[in-house]
Amino acid sequence: MGSSISPVIADLYMEHFEECISKEAPLQPSTWLRYVNDTSIVWTHGHNTLPTFLNFLNSLHPKIQFTMETETNGQPPFLDVLITTKQDGSLGHQVYRKPTHTDRYLHAHSHHHPAQKNSVIVSLVNRAINRCEEEHLQCELNRITNILIKNGFSNKKIKHTIQRMLQSKGIQKPSSSYITENKHNMVFLPYIKGTTDRIAKILKQNNIKTIFTPHTKISQILTTPKDPYPRLASSGVYKIPCTCGKVYIGETGRSVTTRLKEHERCTRLDYIQSAVAEHQLTTGHKICFEKTKVIAKCKSYFPRKYRETLEIMKRPNNINRDTGYHINPIWSTLLPFFN
Repeated sequence: MGSSISPVIADLYMEHFEECISKEAPLQPSTWLRYVNDTSIVWTHGHNTLPTFLNFLNSLHPKIQFTMETETNGQPPFLDVLITTKQDGSLGHQVYRKPTHTDRYLHAHSHHHPAQKNSVIVSLVNRAINRCEEEHLQCELNRITNILIKNGFSNKKIKHTIQRMLQSKGIQKPSSSYITENKHNMVFLPYIKGTTDRIAKILKQNNIKTIFTPHTKISQILTTPKDPYPRLASSGVYKIPCTCGKVYIGETGRSVTTRLKEHERCTRLDYIQSAVAEHQLTTGHKICFEKTKVIAKCKSYFPRKYRETLEIMKRPNNINRDTGYHINPIWSTLLPFFN
């Protein structure tokens, strides 16, 4: 679990599993529809034979066990769709919510970027348009309106979004080629009102889209049950101070501890390959290796290089030999936001 290839392998095996069902099952469902791990079937062999078919499925593999839920009043739910049987025998569909659903969504007064709050309305309305027939759509939109009002959204904003989306009902999703072409022109920033939204405007002028993330997550508030991670055991950008008040800014894809040992060795042996050793050798100052701090944890090469350059620009009183990696001029305009 956790590997990007796991879902693919699981789906391939389930296709093999379904082939075994089609070959070995004594009675076959007339329709078999599976989405990831949820399956909807149409059984035409009578209600009494259905438990036997369920026992057959669970006998094929000890790790793959099915549970069964049959339709109630001719309305079987499948994922977030409630399927209804009409009087003429045709099937209808509308949005389905579990009985335990609480109607709680991101509150309109919470500290999130307005785009994230608007996405709550858009996603609910979009689901209603895609899941509901015309005869059920208005009822679902009315329910969405009442739910969103309880979550702090204004009635005017909700109605405006619904009207806009109904007018654009025929618009299709962007093609995969468009997504691939623009996937690199994107940055993720924590939303801090008055700061990152101003950064986003600068980035937008340079055709860079900003995705806002929550400033504080639940995982950051709760105490972790794991042992504390050594403070210099990660890769990223680090700072080494000197007794004269100057600092050295560096970056490494390995652990900072490993890179720090190299600096210490160069200093001890008077090797000027290191700017830290050269500073101590030429000035006689003492480098405070024990006060080294990790400024930013980062494994990716270019983000690490860019962050190092920004940190050097923030601290002109440094002992670095250069200004770091060549950086796009746009990032210089963002320097005040990193102070």
